[in-house]
Amino acid sequence: MTLEGKTALVVSFAGAIGSSIPTSLANAGCNIIGVDKAKQDSVQISIDKIKKGRLSVSKIEELPDDNWEDDITVNLTAPFMVIKQLLGSMKEKGWGRMINISFICGLVALLNVSSYIASKSGLIGLTRDAARLAHPTKQFTKVDQIADLVLFLCSPAGKNMTGTAIAIDGGITVS
Repeated sequence: MTLEGKTALVVSFAGAIGSSIPTSLANAGCNIIGVDKAKQDSVQISIDKIKKGRLSVSKIEELPDDNWEDDITVNLTAPFMVIKQLLGSMKEKGWGRMINISFICGLVALLNVSSYIASKSGLIGLTRDAARLAHPTKQFTKVDQIADLVLFLCSPAGKNMTGTAIAIDGGITVS
């Protein structure tokens, strides 16, 4: 797979996952731009906080309000600010890919991480809404697009995809 001539804006590029993504993209020929801060008017969110991630372990009734607010800021507000800055340009150009990593807590509830679950579930909803706004092609999927997905799933890169329903539907399911 080649990404020659493409450029990726990578936010949160520390840690095992964050550092492996730009490496894989660069190996596929993609130009990489790393971002240190997301800004919207007077609002500044330090990507350093995002790099560290945020996971407060506590029962709901014992969770400090500051921990709740920090988890929501790092895991949901910061990605919102980046999406807000980029969505218009992607719509104008008619091309782009926005990939947000949510972790399993966006899909299932684990004990004593309520603010993390709320922020990651919110990130999934935010990503779906952005996809609906930016790229609802509503076109029938072509057989070669399905074949490309199957090829990925059968390749070593798809080895950890198991039991997952994947919608390759031009944005219909997010409408």
